[in-house]
Amino acid sequence: MRYLANLNFPEEGRAESIPADEVVAFTRRLKFRTDKYWPELWRPVNEGEPMEEIEERARFVVRKMRGYLRRFWREPDHRARDWYIHRAREYYQRLFVLPKTSAQRQETKNVALTSEEVRNAEYWVNIESENLLDEPPVSNPIEKALYGLQERALIPSRRPLYCDNRNCARPYFLSEKKGTKFCSLDCARPSLLASKRTYAKKSKKTRRTQ
Repeated sequence: MRYLANLNFPEEGRAESIPADEVVAFTRRLKFRTDKYWPELWRPVNEGEPMEEIEERARFVVRKMRGYLRRFWREPDHRARDWYIHRAREYYQRLFVLPKTSAQRQETKNVALTSEEVRNAEYWVNIESENLLDEPPVSNPIEKALYGLQERALIPSRRPLYCDNRNCARPYFLSEKKGTKFCSLDCARPSLLASKRTYAKKSKKTRRTQ
C-alpha cells in the first residue's frame, strides 16, 4: 500500500505529451510490482479484451486506489479517515467480483434486445453484483493490506503518517513509534541540524550574558 500511495505517474506535473515508450516502461514496472499481490488487475474482464485496454484500465484503477489511500493517509479526522479506507476496500472488492458477472454482461451485449430489455437485464446483473458485495471479502494480499491499514490507524504509535520533509520523494509511510514526524533519518537530518544550530545560538547568547 505504501508503494501505491507514493506512486507518481509519468504524466503528472508535465505539460507536454508523454512519449509512448515512457508509458510502456512505467506500465511494465507497475505490473512487476503489483502482479504478485494483485494478479486480477492485469486479467481481462471480458473474453478477447486487448492488452492495451487491460493496461489502460489497470493504470486507471491504480490511480483511483492511490487517491483513496492518500486521502486516508493524510486525513486527521478519524471518522473521515475510516470512510476513505472503507471506500478503498469496497472499490477493490467491487473490482474483484466484477469478473464473476462478466459472462452475464457479455450475454446482454450479444443478444439483440430492446432498450428496455437491456436496462432490465443490466439491472438484474447489477443486483447480482451487489449481492456478491454483501459477502465478506475473501482473504488475499490486497484485502489483508487494506484491512491492516484500517486497524493500524487506530494505534497512535503505528499509524500511517505523511513525512514532514517537504522534499521527501516517498512521504507516505508507517510509523513505528509514537511522536514520529519523518519517514527516515535522512529526512529528519535537516530538521535535526536546524535544531542543533538554534540550540547552539541560544547557548552562546546565554554564555555571553553570564
